[in-house]
Amino acid sequence: MNTNMIKYIARKAVLYLWCFRYEVKVMNDEFKKIGKRIKIIRIERGVTQTALAKELGISQTNMSNIECGRVSVTVQNLLKLHEILHCQMADFFKDIDNPVKM
Repeated sequence: MNTNMIKYIARKAVLYLWCFRYEVKVMNDEFKKIGKRIKIIRIERGVTQTALAKELGISQTNMSNIECGRVSVTVQNLLKLHEILHCQMADFFKDIDNPVKM
């Protein structure tokens, strides 16, 4: 492999990693927004984090991580949350276009 080819591959790798890092940041922001909405709705309904986690069949720690945006909520759990919290699915995505405020 010649030097130009190595430089080309290195530039492509750097670009790929930069794009991947940007995508991860964007997704983390979205997770935070959805998690924050879940927390707001849960509190409005007077449900504890522990009780909600039990209803979902997950640990309280996992529920906390979802609400803080450290992990994503599965579609299956969003559907369960919709039923448990008696809200519209759209309620979880209300602030999706607004900047994150944590």
